[in-house]
Amino acid sequence: MATLVQNDKPVTVDPLRHSAPLGAVLAFLGVARCMPVLHSSQGCAAMVKVLLTRHFRESIPLQTSALTEVTTILGSGDSLLEGITTVTDRQQPDLIAVITTGLVDACGEDVPRTLRLRSPRPPPVVLAAVSDLDGGLEQGYATAVEALIEELVLPRAGAAIDNQVTLLPGPALSPLDVEELRETAEAFGLRTVVLPDPSRSLDGHLDDDWEPLLSGGTPLSAVAVAGRSGSVLAIGASLAPAARMLAGGDAWTVPHAVGLDASDAL
Repeated sequence: MATLVQNDKPVTVDPLRHSAPLGAVLAFLGVARCMPVLHSSQGCAAMVKVLLTRHFRESIPLQTSALTEVTTILGSGDSLLEGITTVTDRQQPDLIAVITTGLVDACGEDVPRTLRLRSPRPPPVVLAAVSDLDGGLEQGYATAVEALIEELVLPRAGAAIDNQVTLLPGPALSPLDVEELRETAEAFGLRTVVLPDPSRSLDGHLDDDWEPLLSGGTPLSAVAVAGRSGSVLAIGASLAPAARMLAGGDAWTVPHAVGLDASDAL
């Protein structure tokens, strides 16, 4: 006999629009000349690309390892390495971000081992091991930021740069929100490192010519010195672990920047 379950939740969440890989792609798009590569089938990448293109009205750079039924079962490592080589030769990005999906997790692919088989040639490759089966957009975004910090930020050496602040904006902030936060910090005479920075890559600006990668975003040179800032501020509770990776117990975290109380705390 069927059981009727009544849901009192006042909102409906579309799981396709709230997936962890989508959040990871959103984070990597805030890094300058970064090419996200979804380790998935072509349909998964097409869905993410369409959703982000419609939302930001931007041409979103996104590639895929184009898994098929055969490669998924027999081993998808070769498809991933071939995809990275193709992206390197054609788009020539400064950074390649590999993002796993539920398809790869379900078949048990050892993606870190596959990436270790890649020849040591530029550009660097960052892996965000996220899954459609665990967490949503916010968790995928936070995992991507933590992967950037772990792989690209140089260890803190010497004294901190007192007039530099590192901002970690959460996925709930729009590009205009991030721009306002950066300009507010700069108004106090502070040099800001925003990681990631969608205010310069997804702000709707027009380039002189078409480029395969987004212009703007946080350059890798700025990412490298993010850990030397005098202060680290994360906007969003999910980014608290990433902030602690940079500044330990001295990191500041605010849940959001909406309302008078939150603005005063910020």
